[in-house]
Amino acid sequence: RLVGYIYLVAVFLAPLCTGCALWSAFERQIRRIFHFLLVKQEEIVIFGYNEQVKSLIGHETSAKVGKKHIRKPNICLITQQNISAQEELQLLRRGITCYHADCLSMEVKSRTKLFSSLGFHNFKTVFLFEDSSSRNLSLYLMLMEHYDACPIRPGEHVSIYSSCDSQAVRRLYGEIHDQALKKPHGENNTLRVELIL
Repeated sequence: RLVGYIYLVAVFLAPLCTGCALWSAFERQIRRIFHFLLVKQEEIVIFGYNEQVKSLIGHETSAKVGKKHIRKPNICLITQQNISAQEELQLLRRGITCYHADCLSMEVKSRTKLFSSLGFHNFKTVFLFEDSSSRNLSLYLMLMEHYDACPIRPGEHVSIYSSCDSQAVRRLYGEIHDQALKKPHGENNTLRVELIL
């Protein structure tokens, strides 16, 4: 009888423990990438503002390397959500500039103007952390169009890290990547995508 109760508890707790382990691994991977980029003093664009992003930028922008502080990073946060004035001030103190814009619903001309005012071609790392995987995919397609219309210098690459929790959307990313490789000079594609599960 005791073995039966232990088995029931194990069956109930196994998925919870697996979920916690996967979430911890995901968070460590993101922190490692983000910290590496801050140490390299890369310029970073983040689309979206949610608990994931708050946790990421909250810990990493105040990180230290040895006894030296990391230079304030050049991080641009683009979100359609409203951020309180107090929170925006705290982000500015950390070197994070906030822009309130829904890039997907903007006209191409307005979006191009926004990107040129941001100096978007200086940013070599983009994080897509909107709440839904389909919105992140739409942002990725928008970025592909932008870089096709305004190519960056040959030999340079833009790394895109996208949060993706949908199997169907992951397949779409793969199909889009395969189609991009079939284009002329597709092997020299300027966008490199890494999906973060």
